[in-house]
Amino acid sequence: PNCMTADALATTFFVLGPKEGIALAQKHRLAILYLVPKGKEFVSIASKTFQEMTQTAPKASKKRPSTR
Repeated sequence: PNCMTADALATTFFVLGPKEGIALAQKHRLAILYLVPKGKEFVSIASKTFQEMTQTAPKASKKRPSTR
C-alpha cells in the first residue's frame, strides 16, 4: 500500500459511512475503525479484523530476571 491507496480507501469509507463501510471492510478483511458522534460523545465501530488485531495479549509476569 502507498499513500494514494490509503487516501482513496479513507475517502471511500468516509463516503460510505459506518454501516456500508463496515460491510465492505468485512468482505475484504480490512481493519477499520469509525468514531461516530453520539450526543456529546463518540462511539467506536470496528470491523472484525480491527477487533482481532487489537485484542490484548496475555500480560507477562512482572517479575524481573535476576541480574546476578
